[in-house]
Amino acid sequence: MKYLMLLLYLAAFSSVAFIDNNCKEPHSGTAIAMTDKMSDILNIDKNTIVKEKTKAELIFNEPVNDILSGQYALETLKNAQSEKIPRLKELFSQYNARNLIIKFTFRSVDNKEDVFLVSAIANDYECDVNFNGFITVKREF
Repeated sequence: MKYLMLLLYLAAFSSVAFIDNNCKEPHSGTAIAMTDKMSDILNIDKNTIVKEKTKAELIFNEPVNDILSGQYALETLKNAQSEKIPRLKELFSQYNARNLIIKFTFRSVDNKEDVFLVSAIANDYECDVNFNGFITVKREF
C-alpha cells in the first residue's frame, strides 16, 4: 500500500510539474525563438520589445504521439536532407515530449501590442526541442 501511494504521489507531482513548466515564461527558449522569428520574418527590432511586459499563457499541452513525431521528423528531413527519420522521431517524442500552444503578448516601448500563438515541442529537459511555428493574432508594431 505504501508503494502504491508513493507511486501515485510521484505520478501526480510529475504531471503537475510539467503543466506548470517554465516553457511559457518570457525568458524561455520558446519565447526567445519567437522573438528571433519576430526579428527575422516580421522585421521587428528586438530592442523595441519591453521584455518585462511580455505575457504568456499556456493554451494547450498535449503529449506528442507517434504520428505527430513522424510529421515533424519528415518536415525536418525535407529541410535537412538527412535520412535519419527513426532518430528524428525519437528526438521529437522522448522524455515526456509535449506539444505546447502558447499565447505570447509582447509590448513595445510605444505601448503597442503584438499577440502570437506559438507551437513548440518541449520535454522534461528542454523547452525548445522544436519550434513548430506561429500564428499572428494581433499586430500593432
